[in-house]
Amino acid sequence: MKRIPVMILLAAALSGCAGAPEYAKVVAAPAPQGYAGTWTSTTPQKALISPEAVASFIISRSGNTL
Repeated sequence: MKRIPVMILLAAALSGCAGAPEYAKVVAAPAPQGYAGTWTSTTPQKALISPEAVASFIISRSGNTL
């Protein structure tokens, strides 16, 4: 019976649910070389409703993402 709460806590820690309480205090790290720029998916994902939908991900040199 004690295994269930332990497994829930482990899953929460590994999934990122136990993150920083204040996002503004998180320290940003520079993007690794070759990762800065705009990334766009070539095809829509299966779960998206519209077949024309694509994803964009922007990474600045300072490590900020959009």
